[in-house]
Amino acid sequence: MPSQGLASDTMVRTTTGVKPVSDIQIGDYLYDAANRPVACIGVAQPVTGALKKITYTEFDSKAKSSFTCAPGFRLSLTATMTTPSLCTTINAVQWFTRCERTLTLQGDGNLHLDADSSSVELDDKSAVRFAAIGKSFDSFACGCKGFRRVAPRFDTEGQAQGALFFLRGDRHDVIDPLIVRDGDKFNLTLEEYGRLCNNEVKRSRLKLHRAPLSFDTSTVSAEAQNLPVDPYFLGLWLGDGHADNTRITSSDPEIAAWLQSYVDRLNGSVKNAGPKLCLAKRLNHKAGSRLENGYARKCDSFVYRITCPHGGAQLRYNPVLDGLRKLDILNNKSGGIPSSYMTADEDTRLAVIAGLIDSDGTYRKAQNNYRILQQTEEHKKIVYDLKELAISCGISATGVDVEMRRSKLAPERKPCYIVYLGKGSHKFQKHLLLDRKKMNLQRAHINHDTRPFTISDAPNGEYREIEVSGAQFLLANGLIVCN
Repeated sequence: MPSQGLASDTMVRTTTGVKPVSDIQIGDYLYDAANRPVACIGVAQPVTGALKKITYTEFDSKAKSSFTCAPGFRLSLTATMTTPSLCTTINAVQWFTRCERTLTLQGDGNLHLDADSSSVELDDKSAVRFAAIGKSFDSFACGCKGFRRVAPRFDTEGQAQGALFFLRGDRHDVIDPLIVRDGDKFNLTLEEYGRLCNNEVKRSRLKLHRAPLSFDTSTVSAEAQNLPVDPYFLGLWLGDGHADNTRITSSDPEIAAWLQSYVDRLNGSVKNAGPKLCLAKRLNHKAGSRLENGYARKCDSFVYRITCPHGGAQLRYNPVLDGLRKLDILNNKSGGIPSSYMTADEDTRLAVIAGLIDSDGTYRKAQNNYRILQQTEEHKKIVYDLKELAISCGISATGVDVEMRRSKLAPERKPCYIVYLGKGSHKFQKHLLLDRKKMNLQRAHINHDTRPFTISDAPNGEYREIEVSGAQFLLANGLIVCN
């Protein structure tokens, strides 16, 4: 039992906060691979002995991270980049199949088995060839607990296309019931991992993975039910708003239309005799004038301002301006996104993100992700808060990159803070107004929840095994590990 433990100072997630393994007791609740509470049902006394170091790139960052454990510790690994593919020049199909091919594997929930393959109609030649290929894998099984690439040839291109169709679909068992698919899980001790027969699989196909990102709804602020400013407007203002008032600079008619609808909505809540708001508009720059980067503007740019046109005391009526002041961000964007929005319900948080995307974000079509940047030290917290906001909504976000840039208005180099949003960005698409910033939802994203890793020797030290119901729990950063 002790040979499978984690270093005693390894931090793990519990329902009462992050704790070191040394402090975990029977009855404590940790989190499982689906972010659900799971009880600790066993602990061992600390042991001193040989340790191994697992090194990987931290999630949502470019920094290296690591944890240490005993050589017998069990890793939870996921298969990646295993989609079957066709090589038409030689009528071959390549995919990945399990090395261990015993019948006992049929109890494995990851297996893609279908006992009734007789319902599939095949011509005689294809049936014979498919059956022969399936049997050929059994003849050179190595018995390790991993998988390997195979690329058998078929008699014709049509036969190869048919094989690819089956292997990518629900009836892959016609050819190979032990095919490996993206997301299949392999729980291996470090010793078992070291014995895997295929270096390619170890290097780039089997990876550490973290639990799906989630947001603890218990932290939603009661104040979020009565927020002083519309969340989309807040994001828009943080990006393209003037710090000292309600003005928004934009060249997009969609933004103008939304601002007018916001004014109408606010006026609809005022009694007939009460003061009314209006949306003032003035030309800022004409089409053809030069941008800071030297390019010519393609269309007119306007400044829009939510204001009250009446005189006297009514001139001071402006719930939007009052809301910015109440949030303590008027003349002070350095505070970033107000905490009441950071802890609001998910739809509110998504609307803030969309406002920032429509104002200061760029949709990168080639990468199918978003880049958001803010220049100057004063605005950097907006980017850091945006990253946390995205992660809280289950959206993959990179670490914040800092680049020193110069502009024509300011020749000296100044810091520019950049973050990228990828997988999960479909969540805020409904809040986006600008068509050019809407994502292609048919394209796949880079999976930011998996990481390749290396194993190296570490100095001897203290480690301790803990056991949870369900056999899986999370490290502090959400990395999934096993009993």
